[in-house]
Amino acid sequence: MALTVTSKLMRSTETRHIGRRTDGGWIVSWLPGRVLSEDDAGVAMIIAERAAGGIWQPADPRWPALDALAAGLGLTGAGAVMLVTSAPPGTL
Repeated sequence: MALTVTSKLMRSTETRHIGRRTDGGWIVSWLPGRVLSEDDAGVAMIIAERAAGGIWQPADPRWPALDALAAGLGLTGAGAVMLVTSAPPGTL
């Protein structure tokens, strides 16, 4: 995973989703309408990277870590994957 963060943009080689800094905080392409802290935007980008690897089976051992990351954004892991995979990438 290669997440690049500048003062205005977050992007990754693993996903076409992006994060962009606004006057009020950060927005991430798969969470339209939500303004996040820089840390939460980074977590959202990590979730997008992990979801880019494909839809996982229920017994996949990666779910607990994804659930923990998503909980910090008020989501479940499955809910986050659904949002990541259904949102148009890179549009803000």
